[in-house]
Amino acid sequence: MSSIVILEIQRGISRLRRAGGTTRASGLDHWLGSLLVDFREQTLSVDTEIARLAGEIEDAAIARGRNPGLADILNAATALTHDLTVVTSNMRHFEPLGVRHLDPFKDNLPSG
Repeated sequence: MSSIVILEIQRGISRLRRAGGTTRASGLDHWLGSLLVDFREQTLSVDTEIARLAGEIEDAAIARGRNPGLADILNAATALTHDLTVVTSNMRHFEPLGVRHLDPFKDNLPSG
């Protein structure tokens, strides 16, 4: 899991809390804390290799008139660097980035 995913989840929790959804935000905050414990050895940080690739991906996206935002660019670069698949329901942002991706709500996932 990319550390950028943690940023995106935390941003969503903070936005929910600010909008008055404190009970749900507290539950999600607890869930995120558990996730961080469970994945502490599998969290991938942005390093110089990922940062350089992200710069290339972002420039290529901008040249094609697309810019899905820095978080998605960094997630794509992390996935490409580590030969991973991005799991997201936001296919529109990842389709033009040249990274394997699947929608967990639409694509058939392996069972087991």
